[in-house]
Amino acid sequence: MKYTEADLFEPLEGYLKEQGYYVNAEVGACDVVAQKGEETIIIEMKKSFNLKLVYQLVERLKSFDGVYAAIGCTYKDTRSRKWKQMIDVCKRLEVGLIAIQHMKHGWRVRVELHPEQRQRRTNNRKKSHILREISNRSDNYNVGGRKGKQMTAYREAAIFIACLLQRDGALTVKQVRTITGIDNAQSILNLNHYGWFDKVKRGTYDLHPVGLEALNKWESVASYYKGILEKMNVAKEENVEA
Repeated sequence: MKYTEADLFEPLEGYLKEQGYYVNAEVGACDVVAQKGEETIIIEMKKSFNLKLVYQLVERLKSFDGVYAAIGCTYKDTRSRKWKQMIDVCKRLEVGLIAIQHMKHGWRVRVELHPEQRQRRTNNRKKSHILREISNRSDNYNVGGRKGKQMTAYREAAIFIACLLQRDGALTVKQVRTITGIDNAQSILNLNHYGWFDKVKRGTYDLHPVGLEALNKWESVASYYKGILEKMNVAKEENVEA
């Protein structure tokens, strides 16, 4: 059966959610980041075990202790000598191994090996960046292993601003920051990384037609933030009436 890394994500996500994890895909350089309480695990997905994956696992270990490799396989693969050697390599790396096994009627996910739990010196800067990225996302809109443009916290913030400008028209940076609560609103508008905004005059911006197209493209995310703006309106009206 031919499949892609992205095909492995759905069964893996389902398994992790059943175990009580909140799942985010494509966070920075990580394929999957899953959280449950204070626990955070990093998972790198691959169709086969290779040297590139080893490099990625070693890199993730610099920031996190709970690191797993998730490998697509068949029942025959899991009985092979190569598979046993792969488990030995994972043990030496002190990382976990998850088998995403293709069955006759779908996929089965099984943890072959949990990472050895030990305190090691980690890169707190990289770790904080990943955790901050997750906390600033409203939900997981990405599919692990899928190439192309991904939904990031920065893109979400830009969509929120675009939704506001679509609703209210041209606004000052101060107004945008006050309404949305986005601290880096000025940077997003000034840099205009995606070309979504028009500078009407100094410190004032409106939505560019490209921005309107983006709201249609990222419809599910835009709907979420339009809902937030609607709730803000309702709350404001209730306060006025009170």
